[in-house]
Amino acid sequence: MKFFKFSTALAVASCFLINSIGHATMKEEHELTGEKPTSQIERVVAKKGSSVPNSKASSHNGRQLSKMEGSSSKQKVTSRNGKELPKAKSSVPNQKAAFKNEKQLPKMERASKNKQEALKIEAKLDTKKAQEKVKPAPVKKEYFRGMELPANYREISIYGSPVATKGQAVNLIRQMNKDVKLDCSVEEIVSLYWVEAGREGVRPDVALAQALVETGYFTYGGTVKPKQNNYCGLGTTGKKVRGAKFKTPELGVRAHIQHLLAYSNAKKPSTEIIDPRYELAHAIRKERGFVDKWYGLNGTWAMGSHYCEKIMGIYQLMLGMEMSEAEKQELLVRQKLEQEQREAKLKKDKKYRKQMEKEAKARKKAEKEAKKRKQK
Repeated sequence: MKFFKFSTALAVASCFLINSIGHATMKEEHELTGEKPTSQIERVVAKKGSSVPNSKASSHNGRQLSKMEGSSSKQKVTSRNGKELPKAKSSVPNQKAAFKNEKQLPKMERASKNKQEALKIEAKLDTKKAQEKVKPAPVKKEYFRGMELPANYREISIYGSPVATKGQAVNLIRQMNKDVKLDCSVEEIVSLYWVEAGREGVRPDVALAQALVETGYFTYGGTVKPKQNNYCGLGTTGKKVRGAKFKTPELGVRAHIQHLLAYSNAKKPSTEIIDPRYELAHAIRKERGFVDKWYGLNGTWAMGSHYCEKIMGIYQLMLGMEMSEAEKQELLVRQKLEQEQREAKLKKDKKYRKQMEKEAKARKKAEKEAKKRKQK
């Protein structure tokens, strides 16, 4: 009985001594780590309640302390002697090195990182596709009796500026007819068309092409005779009716242009009317509708359904003729002047843009300063 009491007292003393030593060790350990002291029971409960080990835990015997894997704390772990303990190697791979070299990244990550560039490329492709859709289809060439017709010839207006030159018109007439039957020279008849048609706003090059259709390149050979100075068949209602006669080539050209005005415009000519059929033709067109395109002369000016095609075929031949040397020089000068005007406009636009950018920067600066003053 005495032996049992003695052994019990010895066991109690041993437990008390071990507990006191443990508390001293925990106190010293917490002084080193900076944590509040906890009891052994609390530590056991914390271990059971958390699946992640405590990264600040250290060994009781003062040996090497290490951070657990996945710890994000930057606090240094030291041993009892104050020396820094080495960090434990993490099993998580170093991702910074992978992000420095984009080639090591997966395709999806690179695409997400360069999302803005991908959107820009898609926008450019969409714009290109839209332009291809808007791009008009090439116009098919049309021919009449072996002669090429101008593109969209049905839409060519009676009014406008000439495209062919006087030199081209002269060269065409001389090439097609070496024995011209006129009361004036070829150069004079061409100049008269440019003057009379230009005064009324009619295209002189196409009006001359119409005269070449009516007179067969001034060979005549039909009802109308060369001395009549009738260049558009005015008043020739039949084979035995020769039609109108004019004293000079100038009046003959003027009557031709006035007759075109009677078909195409409600406004009367700016010169005295010498066309004997002007009032009749003007009244008919006023009732049935004016035609402002050469294609509208089919079945109106002439009974044939291809009258316009004949005019346009000759006009296309005129465009293919060579210009005179003076016209070539004039064309070069005009092109150079147009180029200089375009360049001057571009420079002006650049200066304007720079000025607008400066003004925008000045406004932003003023707004920032105003905000700063309000904050103060």
